[in-house]
Formats: sequence, structure tokens, C-alpha cells
Amino acid sequence: MPKDKMNENKFKNLFYEASRYTKNFQKIDHVIIAKRPNLLKVFRMIHGLGLIDFAKLLKKNYNTISQYELGGIKSIRESEAKRIVAILTEEMPTNLSKEQTIQNFYKFKELSSGGAVQGFKRAEKAALTNGEKKIEKLLNEYGIKFEPHKTLDTNIGPLNFDFLVGNKLLIECTDSKSKQKAESLGFRALKIKQAYPHLTTVVIIPYGITNGVKRRLNDFDHIIFSNKLDGLETLLK
Repeated sequence: MPKDKMNENKFKNLFYEASRYTKNFQKIDHVIIAKRPNLLKVFRMIHGLGLIDFAKLLKKNYNTISQYELGGIKSIRESEAKRIVAILTEEMPTNLSKEQTIQNFYKFKELSSGGAVQGFKRAEKAALTNGEKKIEKLLNEYGIKFEPHKTLDTNIGPLNFDFLVGNKLLIECTDSKSKQKAESLGFRALKIKQAYPHLTTVVIIPYGITNGVKRRLNDFDHIIFSNKLDGLETLLK
């Protein structure tokens, strides 16, 4: 993974540029992406994806994505930019957070610099998302011991999860309706089950997610909609 030399201030400026060009990410103009492919770095951080996974999402080579971000490739054909924008628009998270986007930037920057341990430590201390706060409130109401943003070792290295409840329940919470995000979560569920078969895995997803996305989460023991948490309450009793 190439070292990320962009500092926090430069990334924030890039984020504000992307926000301005897209009317706060409400409408992505393919002409802008064609002329400014380096803005794709912001969208990668919004999705919380590494270069390889983001390249798969856009059906591109990861070296090409890297060159877009670094400015080695300074423009994209408008027809190709239109295809990319269609994917980004479809996969855009429903609750976009500047804070989470910047947190993702920190994580991938540290990983690219070889600071994996520091990256996971930062993830463990990250502020809870709105969805995670609802889960935290529910866990507190039940008086159950839990650890937020818990890092566990697997056969592909350490992975960070939203909640470890006692020593029996692992909870992931997402606001995304993206197929790519679902595939990533499903893969993580599979790896954690291989390493910790005694853990029951739960994923909390937004209402209205498509069946195609939901199928990608079948490696979780339980799939629960965020607007109906009584299924989680049953597991906590």
C-alpha cells in the first residue's frame, strides 16, 4: 500500500471542495469528476474503503485509482466519469458524516504508513456514530457489560468491530445500503466466526435495504433492522 503523504488540512480542503462542487454531496456532476479525478479520494474516504476495495467498487485497477488520487492522471473521459458517478451516487451512504470521513482518512493514512496498531487504537477511541449511540443506550439500559470499537485478532490480522457484548455477542452497525459495504461486513463476519466460533454475530442495518444487499450479510447469525431493535433486545435477555 503506497504511503499517503496528504496531511489532515489538505484532506479537509479537498473534502470542502468536493462538498461545494456537489452541493453537499447531493448531486455529483460527472464533468467535475472528469476534470478533477483527485476528488475521488474524498469519496473513497466517505465509503471507508481501501484502494483495492474502492477499485473493485468502481471496476477499475487499484493503481489507476491511486493515480487519480495522487494527480498522476489529471482527467478522465466524460463517458467514464459518468459511469463512475452513477456507481458513487447509487452507493452513497444515507447518513454522510464529515467526522467519520475524516476518521477514515486517519485510519487509512496510518495503515499506509505502516502504523496499523496506531490505526486500530484510533478506531477504538473514535466517537460513536448516531446508530452506534442507539445501540449503546440499549446496552446500558440492560446493564450489560460491553466494549465499543473492539479490536479482535483473526487469520487475516486484527479487525475492529462496533460492539463486543460480554464474551458472547458481537454487533456491527451500519447506515449504509451499499452492496460493497455489505460484502465487506459479510467477509468480516465469516472471519470472526472462524476465529471465535463461540461468538454470536449480529448486524444492524437500515430499513429498506434491498434483498440483494441483505443476501451479502448471510454469514451473520442475526440481521436486525435499525428501526426495529426488539430482535436485539431478545438476544440481550
